[in-house]
Amino acid sequence: MNFWPDHLWQIIETITQDAEQVLWEVAQGIEAIATEVDDLMMGVLEPIFSIWDWEEDDRVLHPFDLKEVDANFHRYSACIGCQHYHGQAYGGHFLVCAMHPYGVEDNHCPDWESLWGSAPPARDRRV
Repeated sequence: MNFWPDHLWQIIETITQDAEQVLWEVAQGIEAIATEVDDLMMGVLEPIFSIWDWEEDDRVLHPFDLKEVDANFHRYSACIGCQHYHGQAYGGHFLVCAMHPYGVEDNHCPDWESLWGSAPPARDRRV
């Protein structure tokens, strides 16, 4: 009467061993393919890496001369507290905002939107 639990356990062990064998063979195949691909890619990329100028790598990663510039409150007084204010220089050219790249001529900007959701009560944005 105790025959079927022993037989069931043997079946489970056999299935487990077969599954482990299949997975081991698949892993070996994947490792062999990965090694071949790695060798092939290194054969292709090695000449490119040998001629790459690693000294000029900074130029490639940072093509723009970005500088953070403080707001000139006298020149761009209409931009103070605006969410569209950008205030960075690119290649020596100062970008005020996307809508008015060189700033507005007036002391009031028609596109001004508050950085805080509404105009701060203690300050009038028009100087």
